Amino acid sequence: MFLDYLNNVYTYLIFPTLGFIVLIFLSLVSFLRGRKNSTNILFAAICLIGALVNADVVLIALIPDKA
Repeated sequence: MFLDYLNNVYTYLIFPTLGFIVLIFLSLVSFLRGRKNSTNILFAAICLIGALVNADVVLIALIPDKA
């Protein structure tokens, strides 16, 4: 059943997946390498929220609807 979904081509998931990776990377760089001022923390939080939205888009498209 799960292998049937792997045969489909999900080209529209490329950009949300890349967005998730880039935003997680930016968030980690801002948290780990940046200074601990409020601007960097806010930037990292916004990047993390954007990454979660992109992950949500990918998961909604991949998880089958049982209804």
